Amino acid sequence: MMSLENHSVPRLKNQGDCKVSLLDLPDELVDCILKCLSPQDLFRVAQVCTHLRNISRRDHLWEKHVEQKWSRLLGNDAYHEWEYHTTKYKELLVDRNLSDSLGTTSGNSSFQRIHSYLRINRSMTDLIKNHSKMALYIFLETGRFWFPAQVYKATLLTLHCYDAIVSYDSRTDTFQTRCPYGRKRLIERDISWDMLRMPPPKTYLVDYYEYNDLNNLKPGDHIEIQKRGRRLFPIYVCHLESCDQDVNHCSCKDSDILVMGFSRCNFHLEYSLSKSTKHAEAYREFNFLNGIRKLDEEEIEKWNNVILTRNNRLAPIE
Repeated sequence: MMSLENHSVPRLKNQGDCKVSLLDLPDELVDCILKCLSPQDLFRVAQVCTHLRNISRRDHLWEKHVEQKWSRLLGNDAYHEWEYHTTKYKELLVDRNLSDSLGTTSGNSSFQRIHSYLRINRSMTDLIKNHSKMALYIFLETGRFWFPAQVYKATLLTLHCYDAIVSYDSRTDTFQTRCPYGRKRLIERDISWDMLRMPPPKTYLVDYYEYNDLNNLKPGDHIEIQKRGRRLFPIYVCHLESCDQDVNHCSCKDSDILVMGFSRCNFHLEYSLSKSTKHAEAYREFNFLNGIRKLDEEEIEKWNNVILTRNNRLAPIE
């Protein structure tokens, strides 16, 4: 009887017997392999040869990495700004009128606001022209793309969120922020990921929230009020003083008066606002109230986490 050893696959005596390389594989299989690699490994593959460099720079490979790391901060505003910068830079390349930086602003000289800022590296020209997603990832990782975001500020005396343009520092895995107004001064450094958020839709590039759904607010709802300086404060809707706070018989929703309250440092304040109040009237009467926006469950949880982090940081050490 013939032994099984005679039918076994012969082993290679040494690695040199294998003549198959990555370049011999079909492009579809190479693509599947590259999808499993980290950004750092994709960079290494791109340095092997021209063919692998072109394959490893494809947008669909880098779109996944941008999504995995940056989707929680990059909103439509940031992507819109990036598309503007890359399109503008391509036009400058055609005109041979290259620039080391690109920025977008709006408003007049007194109230000018910057929406984003891109510091151009000439060595990145080919990436910007042909590989936008890889270029976006690199510009974010190197801090060359200052993009719009909102920053939580939680101290003993204040709790709010403000508009800023932010830049990433990969050495510390933190961010620095600049004011989008005036001289674009540096505000803070070493901002952690959990203290940032993408601007809610249609709020960063406009002057104030639209509050056309005040009639739908009811006691217990959590909202943000937007005040002068584009600061956003989390508060909640309260019952009217005349209401017995019975859930089944609460008439607050049918009233024209909206009562908003917040508690800070052992004191409680309330605002009363007519639901029919126009924006201009509210701006003058209620300490520069710019707008109101209802929060969803995810946003409420985020504010609660910010408050919890603040309380833990300020708690006395026993």
